[in-house]
Amino acid sequence: MKEINDILEEAKNKLEEDFKGEILSIVLFGSLARGAKKIGDIDLLIITKRRLGSSYKVTKLFAKQVFGNLFGKYNILFSPIIYDYETFKNLKDNSLLFENIRREGRLIYGKNFL
Repeated sequence: MKEINDILEEAKNKLEEDFKGEILSIVLFGSLARGAKKIGDIDLLIITKRRLGSSYKVTKLFAKQVFGNLFGKYNILFSPIIYDYETFKNLKDNSLLFENIRREGRLIYGKNFL
């Protein structure tokens, strides 16, 4: 199996290609960011420039269009959390999830808004 960094690079490239100019930041968090050797799933925080639709609709779109292909290729589940920048900015300081991501996350693309 490919190294995790190669898989993350492929995911980043696919996101850049499919959502040209919309992706501001991608942060790896969860067990892989903490250094786990075994891959259970890949937790990603994705911040977009603008709202691309309802949270459910956008997550479903990303899951199908981007991560579905990678799941089929590597049999690895991606668990993305997707926010537009404005929503993220309003939530980030009052969320335990974002506090954990800030503490353990690893920036893999763009600007660190945490």
